[in-house]
Amino acid sequence: MFKSYKKFVLKVLFIPLPFIFIYLIYMFIYDPLMLYHKPWFRAESFDKDSRLANQGIIKNYSFDSIIIGSSMLENSSPKKASILLDERFINISSPGLYFNERAIFLNYAFFKNKNIKRVVYSLDLTMILDLATRDTKYFDFLYDDNYYNDILVYLQKRFLFCVLNINDDCSKNKDLDSRTFWINDVGHRFGGFDNWLKSSKRYKGTDFAFEKIRHSKFIIKNDYSEKQVKMKQMQNILKVYLFKIIEKNPQTDFDILIPSYSRLFYSIDNGDRGLYFSRIKSILHWIVLETSKYQNVKIYGFDDLDYADDIANYRDLTHYNIDMNEIQLMAIKNQTNILTKTNIEEYLENFENKIRKYNIDEFIKAIKKYFPEVKNEN
Repeated sequence: MFKSYKKFVLKVLFIPLPFIFIYLIYMFIYDPLMLYHKPWFRAESFDKDSRLANQGIIKNYSFDSIIIGSSMLENSSPKKASILLDERFINISSPGLYFNERAIFLNYAFFKNKNIKRVVYSLDLTMILDLATRDTKYFDFLYDDNYYNDILVYLQKRFLFCVLNINDDCSKNKDLDSRTFWINDVGHRFGGFDNWLKSSKRYKGTDFAFEKIRHSKFIIKNDYSEKQVKMKQMQNILKVYLFKIIEKNPQTDFDILIPSYSRLFYSIDNGDRGLYFSRIKSILHWIVLETSKYQNVKIYGFDDLDYADDIANYRDLTHYNIDMNEIQLMAIKNQTNILTKTNIEEYLENFENKIRKYNIDEFIKAIKKYFPEVKNEN
């Protein structure tokens, strides 16, 4: 009885092994992530998950410069950047890319390529304020020094679905230049606040809560406590996941871009906006002073421009149109919009004044008209 049971268990455990082995051999040949080679017997394509796809791109494509950040840089064209800055760029940005994730990609890129000239990096202030990191175990083993364990990523069921043509996640993106772009998927939301309202039902849960928009006095106090501002925690995030990389690579220029969120983002009452903006001012001031000791770092800010006043430039409260990505690249080329120890105070003052002057009455009227049932407090 016991022997029969033991045989049954062994069969259950070992019968699938040949099939798994054959599947992994097939995936080695197909290799949608290009972990081991560029495409054999198939057209070039890129997996939609950049966290997985970046390894193969770093390993298999020629580059000497990198664009990396969150969705704020996903629409930055490496082709345009290469032309403007006379370098060979790849874009390894991903949506919601936290600083600890970026460190994994950058460390791997510097390990594979000792001659990286430039890193264009989005410093997302909202992520710093969140003090958050992301669990990376589903992809980080692709970026270690073990060549052999990479194949295990293909045991994720999504790749089986690709093989069976159940989805096109592995092959939809055909163009290296635009593989990270999201602009074509949500282009209908640009052009004005009415377009937000028209598509609000399709984007339920991703837009800010319209019913919470109301007039709010934008008050910045100067007496927030260290516990409230959380400066040390914010500083530590940057020291561990960015500044260490900068220090290790003095031969590389780091162009750090501060994404310009819409003025409406800062103007509506969604919690203590005074504290929120105070923390942004504090950490941005510190970043500019701290990076001034590095010869290879420049910080670029765009919140003193009129761009953020026009809601037509945004698909939501924070995501700007592709023209801002081009403005950012031009600033690097022309060496404009650089924040320094001598101009940071004036920059922050102009930034704050623009928020104070921003009028949200038209948005409240539009919401009342489009959603008559919504009641707003004034």
